[in-house]
Amino acid sequence: MSMSTKEVIEKLKTAVSARNADDVSKLLAEDVIFTDPMGKTEGRENVHQMFKGWFGMVTNIKWDVRKIIVDGENAAIERVNHLSLENGKEIVLPITGVFHIVNGKIKSGTDYFNLKSFEQQISGN
Repeated sequence: MSMSTKEVIEKLKTAVSARNADDVSKLLAEDVIFTDPMGKTEGRENVHQMFKGWFGMVTNIKWDVRKIIVDGENAAIERVNHLSLENGKEIVLPITGVFHIVNGKIKSGTDYFNLKSFEQQISGN
């Protein structure tokens, strides 16, 4: 029996917080599409590599989840990401993520956030 939509989202939160790209990958459909303001990544292996690269740049990730809304195979997560970078910078980024889950696997995920705010925090401006 496959996991429920909410169970998949909870496991995703745990895997991301642990910075474990392999565990994230186990939750993805083979043909997953992940989109955010920086672009679109398609396919499980490509999304796995994207998360692996991202996790390599941060020393800590915390999702401060404000709200999870589940409607069948769809979920929306309102959260604030707290990221600690290797260079000591701390990034605080409000994000809304929208996911489509099919048979216990993430088929698509889209994160919405203010790219300019993210870039300013990264650069220190």
